Amino acid sequence: MLDMSFVDLYIGPEFCDIKPDVGVDSPRLSLLDDHPDECKELYHECKRQLEHWDNPEFTFRRDGKQFRATTIKDVEGRHIFILRKFRPIPEIAQTGVRAETLEYLLSSNLTGLVLVCGRQASGKTSTAASLLRERLRVHGGMAVAVEDPVETDLNGIHGNGRCMQIQASPSEGGYSTQVARALRTGSPQILIGEVRDPTSATQALHASINGHLVITTVHAGDISSAIERMITLASHELQNAKAVMADGLSAVIYQDMRVGRRGRPMVLSRSLIVTDKSIRHKIRTGEIEQIEQDLERQESQEAWQNG
Repeated sequence: MLDMSFVDLYIGPEFCDIKPDVGVDSPRLSLLDDHPDECKELYHECKRQLEHWDNPEFTFRRDGKQFRATTIKDVEGRHIFILRKFRPIPEIAQTGVRAETLEYLLSSNLTGLVLVCGRQASGKTSTAASLLRERLRVHGGMAVAVEDPVETDLNGIHGNGRCMQIQASPSEGGYSTQVARALRTGSPQILIGEVRDPTSATQALHASINGHLVITTVHAGDISSAIERMITLASHELQNAKAVMADGLSAVIYQDMRVGRRGRPMVLSRSLIVTDKSIRHKIRTGEIEQIEQDLERQESQEAWQNG
């Protein structure tokens, strides 16, 4: 059953449905009649994992496959689990990030904050994980990945490098506690699955100006909005959030996942490399909407160089 192709699997005490395709018009297919015993056992396994993690979002492995689970309760108080298979981390060349940006992001001495932004289900986490994995392959060394729930298979050896992966469950203090612990490991590279709260945003910004490379994701509709969101979150705890962001930001990647004419996913990507003093000045003074001009200039220069 779990070998079937699906986007999401919805399982409750009396049903087991899959959503086989991307999109709101994707049909619902029931697995309960054909796989009653497997559905029952999978439901009980999800309940065991929920109790173990004490977290409505968790990851677990079954039949050699890894799943991310989200838990909700219906109006009758019954647990319903939505399962999504782990997608393989793409190779860095498949992420859609332009070559000039990748050359910059893979430089050995890169520090600061790298933001990967986009809307939900745009592949942000996959791109962030691919970048960290490629840096470990190329340069070796150590890295820590903090996620809640874990969505990428980063734990272990990659080339001559090693990644230590942490689930930032609420029972373990959530993102803020686990990011703080990750920074105390001495690892120069930190991946934060998603910046969600003021404390983790502040920690990420502080680390970005203290010699770390911090790769993280944030929900945003474009590059300027991603920068503004980070500043807004950090401003709850950091009075000089704009100044710290201006000093610490190294790059922003925006991506959007769309379905092409033949039903294949397409990744559309834009990226801003933050090496120009004028960009940092705009962030420091709050003129973030004007960064679009710098983005267009970088894209024009690249097109001219490749033309």
